[in-house]
Order: sequence, then structure tokens, then C-alpha cells
Amino acid sequence: MPVMVVGVENVVGRRAVELLVPRGGEVRVFVQAAAPDGGGEERLADPDTFRAMGCKVAHGFLDDEAHLETALEQVHTVLLLAGRPTDDPDVHLDRVATVISAAIGAGCRRLVLLSDLAASEPGDNAWLEALAEAESLAADAPMESVVLRSALLYGHDDPLTVALAAGAAGEGAPGAHWPIAADDVAMAAVLADAERELDTSLHVVVDVAGPVRVTTAELVGALADVVPAADGEPLPPAALDLVHRVVERPDNALGVSGAMLEDFSAPIR
Repeated sequence: MPVMVVGVENVVGRRAVELLVPRGGEVRVFVQAAAPDGGGEERLADPDTFRAMGCKVAHGFLDDEAHLETALEQVHTVLLLAGRPTDDPDVHLDRVATVISAAIGAGCRRLVLLSDLAASEPGDNAWLEALAEAESLAADAPMESVVLRSALLYGHDDPLTVALAAGAAGEGAPGAHWPIAADDVAMAAVLADAERELDTSLHVVVDVAGPVRVTTAELVGALADVVPAADGEPLPPAALDLVHRVVERPDNALGVSGAMLEDFSAPIR
């Protein structure tokens, strides 16, 4: 049965597709369409890029449940890897709810949802509150579900990565994290689909984090050395609050490719 990746506009979603295709089997992707009026500043993906990789492509809007349900017919696993801290929390939550509802209607067997380590204690952070609610929707859905709670992730063309490298967190930014490469998070998502014979009928939460703890200021400095210079956009309050937090690594967290500040010269993907 096919796997569907939703969120290919994001670095984790794109990398997950690249990892899935060589494994064989049918890979489907859902590509968000541009707003009809040409407005909005959402990141968009090129459907032809994924067709050239051999994927089946559905092109539309993530609030169109009927279209999503049709695209999800016969799909075993939905990798719902959409959403970054720079996104609108309400829009993200609405889209997650629509995708989950469509997946239920299509009879999908498993959902893999990208979340954040800090979603367990959202406080008054609107982005983390949206992620916590999304996790609840996944837990309540009548299908197998795996939530990937990721530490602060970085990757090529990731808007938060670019903003941090450009200094959007502020000089001497407070906070500490266990940063992880987007490749590792994508691999965790792919592996969550790979073991289809296992009984994962329960709702499972998997923590994913890098092996090295760094301050936010140290991470900013490391990223600035390897990310191409660009004008950084101001971070929304929820994203700024997140990067300024101290988020610890759970003892059982998966992940190996963190921000190795001693040798961070290789270009990030």
C-alpha cells in the first residue's frame, strides 16, 4: 500500500520523499497549491520535481477535505510533516485536523505527525498549543498514530534556520537546545512507516533530538558560518519564545546528527 507525504514544502517532508523513493513501493505527495488570488507568502513546492522522482502527485489545498480524501485512497501511512514555528498556528491546526479527517475517511491505517519536544509544556505559546492540540487529534483518531516530537531542527532552506542564521533571535539570545538535522527527523518518519507488520495500534510518541546541547547563541553562531547570507525575516512571537527556551533532551530520545559545533563546516541540507 502507498505512503503519502504531506508537507513537502518543508525540508523534512522533502527529505522524507528522497529517502522513501529508493526503498521502492508507491510514494505519493500532496503539494499545496498557490492561493487563487495570488496572495499569501507560503512556501510552495514544484509538483514536477516529485513527478520526475517517480511519485504520484496530488495538487490542491490542505483545507479541501474531499480532494485530500480522494488522494489518500488505498494509502497505508500518511506522513504529516507540515508546519514550522514560523507558520500561523491556527492555519496549521486547521490543516492538521482536515488531513486527519480525510485520512480517517479514506481508511488509512497509520498517521505519522511531526511535533516539537516543547509541545509537552506549551505554556502560553500559540505554536506549541497548536501542536499539543494536533497531538490530541492524532491520539483520538481511529488509526495507528506516531507523533515525532523533534528538538529544534535545522536544514537547507528552512525558514527558521535562515532566520536564526541572520540573527533574528537577537544578540546573545538566551535558551538552550539539542539541535537535530532535518535528515534525522525525516529518517525517523520513514522508519515509522517501514515496520508495517508491527502492532502499533496504540498512540506512540517518539522523541527525536541531537546528541549535543548548545545554547541558542552558540547555535546561531554555528548556523551563521554555514548558511548563505540572507536578509532574515523577524520571527513571530511564538517562534521567538521557542528558540529562547531551555528544552532538554529526553533520556530515550532518538537521533545522532546534532549540531556538532567542533566541526560544523559541511553545508547543511
